[in-house]
Amino acid sequence: MLHAAGLVHEQSRSDRDKYIRLIKENLGGNIYNSNFDKDDTLDQNPYDYESIMQYGLRTFSINGKNTIEFLDKDLEFLAGTAAGEGISFYDIKDVIVNYQCAAHCKDPPACINGGFINHDCVCYCPRGYTGKTCETVITDNDCGGMVDVPPGDDVFVISPGYPAPYALGKICRWGVTV
Repeated sequence: MLHAAGLVHEQSRSDRDKYIRLIKENLGGNIYNSNFDKDDTLDQNPYDYESIMQYGLRTFSINGKNTIEFLDKDLEFLAGTAAGEGISFYDIKDVIVNYQCAAHCKDPPACINGGFINHDCVCYCPRGYTGKTCETVITDNDCGGMVDVPPGDDVFVISPGYPAPYALGKICRWGVTV
């Protein structure tokens, strides 16, 4: 569906070499040429590791080994995670912006924290934020919150209750302002 909307695979972005490395020896035949070529892209959003348009790490592998490696190994767990949940925040943003779905909006709110105006003329907030302008971090009493870091200072954040374990599936979000 997103191909029909004009989106290309994330690993085909023109700036992909800043974020991933292709392991060509694990790809078979002409698959590299047809599926991993770079496209001339605008890349207005950060590289979206969670995109449904991001291949899995072993896609098209001829030997069961990775064909894609994230340069930041700590992010590899995100590879294509939106595939199980639908399209990602930046997939949605790409479609809304590319098709100017919010162009009709008169006096839209000024979204913050990466939010953008959607086709209903309201802020569409990234995961973890809510509010009219995406100003509020979604937290709960067990963990997460807001941290203000004065310029030039270092701050060490410890979740409440640490090192005791949290419930399985618990999501702790921290908003950091500098």
